[in-house]
Amino acid sequence: MASITTDKQTAATAPAHLYAPVETRTYLQNIGINPESLPRLAGMDVLLVDGTIVNRDMADPGTSELADNAPKNYRARAMDLEGAPAPLNNYSMRYVLALEESIQNPSPAAGSVEHDNNPDNKICIIALPENHLSARTAVGFLSGVPESLLPDKIPGNDGDWMKMILAHEIDHCINTDGTNFQREVSADKAALRQLQAEFQNSATPEIRTEMGRMFEQSRALGTFTKFNTDHSTGAFIDHTAADHTQHDHFAMNVPYDVEIPAKAIVSKVVDHYAAASGETRSEAQNHLAETPGLFYNTLKQLNHQGAFKEGDTQQAIATEYLKAAEEFSPRYYESLQKAAAQMPDATPNAPDPQKPAITPGMGA
Repeated sequence: MASITTDKQTAATAPAHLYAPVETRTYLQNIGINPESLPRLAGMDVLLVDGTIVNRDMADPGTSELADNAPKNYRARAMDLEGAPAPLNNYSMRYVLALEESIQNPSPAAGSVEHDNNPDNKICIIALPENHLSARTAVGFLSGVPESLLPDKIPGNDGDWMKMILAHEIDHCINTDGTNFQREVSADKAALRQLQAEFQNSATPEIRTEMGRMFEQSRALGTFTKFNTDHSTGAFIDHTAADHTQHDHFAMNVPYDVEIPAKAIVSKVVDHYAAASGETRSEAQNHLAETPGLFYNTLKQLNHQGAFKEGDTQQAIATEYLKAAEEFSPRYYESLQKAAAQMPDATPNAPDPQKPAITPGMGA
């Protein structure tokens, strides 16, 4: 697999070109990324939409709304090394959406569109959020864990995490088959494949393991810290896998759509907490969303009571989340544990007779 490195600074020539502002190219080079490697990895043209530039120069002052001339102005700055603009219409829906996402969405996004009225000619449009991502902010948006509760040490540097993110987004342009969830698994495996390529022959191979573990844990946590059920890939990616070489990524253990089981877990947790607390379902859902520790302790209690069948998708997702919560960061885990004191005394369901009774929110 090609790696996103600092080698080969020559332009990516036909049929694949990179279109990006000079400022964006310089930023990527400064963190150890060769911008021209991106279209080679994608196998198609790539346009980078830089939210820092869009917000600073092309949004209406004081708002997160695009100025009327933003699509034209940005395209005029995002050229290839020969000075040519990206071959798409200024008002292509995917392009305009990427401009908007770059200043309204705190995480990257990507998609491909046809150009020159030819279905075989595509351009991958990647929106990078405002204020370029650091390693810490990347782990923060993946996990949903506040900055103050992240681990003290994040393995890898800013460039290492950006390479993984770019590999993930490029896969969204390459792989358009399957369900939304399957495409997310595919993209996460592409990120791990990039990590493997980057560190397999390096002097610090342990970084691959450490970053891979944190990436996997972040996905598991993000499913419920952000109720981000369409990205609940943590139970279906394996950072220890020896090889990630394919773009199919649809192994037999990847369900057609895991968002339904993940949403079912959320629903069970909300119903359980609402019945125990006396809150309405809407109040309980808002309370749990605002207090991750209550969600964690309620889910832990349900898991202990046998609410999820052994071996099914809900159990896999719940187990991965609980394990990640305990191992990700001592400060974060401590904050989750503190919320046990806020758990209601009553429980709507008797504990499984095969398992010992526990104090709500506590115990094994």
